[in-house]
Amino acid sequence: MAEVGPDWVRLDGPESGEWVPTSTFVWTAGVAPDPLAGKLGLPTDERGRIVVDETLAVPGRPEVFALGDAAAVPIAGQHGAVTPPTAQHALRQAWACGDNVAASLGHGKPRPFRFKGLGLLVNLSEHYALTTWLRCRPGAGGCASASTGWSPSSSLVTSPSLAPSATRSPCRASTARPEVLHKGDASG
Repeated sequence: MAEVGPDWVRLDGPESGEWVPTSTFVWTAGVAPDPLAGKLGLPTDERGRIVVDETLAVPGRPEVFALGDAAAVPIAGQHGAVTPPTAQHALRQAWACGDNVAASLGHGKPRPFRFKGLGLLVNLSEHYALTTWLRCRPGAGGCASASTGWSPSSSLVTSPSLAPSATRSPCRASTARPEVLHKGDASG
């Protein structure tokens, strides 16, 4: 795809320059680590991410740390599962990694990386997004939504039970069909 417009796409490659009318365009892309990760002589997983332990250190190489898209960071309590390559995880991995590098130099104690995620947001256009944005903690006084602050989008597509509210209990995801919530519309 060379270019996408409001009701057309312009193809790239052998058909370069060909314009195709369309009313819907869906693009999916995978996230892959930099190829350099596989050339370092460190253990990697099936996707080419550097294998690390819960402190973000490479097993057998306590002086080597990896994080973010380049690392297969284990999820605490979920044997074999690794964190998704998202910014919310990478930012928190950076704090843990910094503490663990300092600990490896004799300043403090190593700490495991533990983070469950705040939800996901997929930007669909300038005005729309899909989101799973609600995470609740028992005893937190209900559930709060921060989704309208996550994106400059004016609307979010989400589940009706997740309509913006200062408190909404009990906290559970809905199996209902998603609906469009307009930014600032507290009624859902």
